[in-house]
Amino acid sequence: MWLAYQALCSLCQIHEKDLPHGDIKTENIMITSANQLFMTDMVRFKPTYLKSNDLVNYNLFFGEMDNNQRCYFAPERFVEPAQFREGSDRDKLEHSMDVFSMGCIIAEIFMDGNTLFHLGRLQ
Repeated sequence: MWLAYQALCSLCQIHEKDLPHGDIKTENIMITSANQLFMTDMVRFKPTYLKSNDLVNYNLFFGEMDNNQRCYFAPERFVEPAQFREGSDRDKLEHSMDVFSMGCIIAEIFMDGNTLFHLGRLQ
């Protein structure tokens, strides 16, 4: 419960500065030996939207080192290829996208490490 609370507080602090994270996943949350939580990997070069059939870019920017294919990516960030417009990958991230990802993290905490969504099952 304490870690979930800290994760939500971290997200609130980031959003208060109007800085969406864009890549919230378990690999980007660090916990110290004193149970203090830190969010990492806040970079601006990752795309906001991806074509729903373009898993190469998903794996390049958001994939995991172990290829586990856990997915914390908000569903609205996957766009049908016919509706994808050039440059939309640089559109502003919405805070709701981070909230979805954080919800997946918190669910994983309460589900003993089991992941809600796997990319392979979502296709």
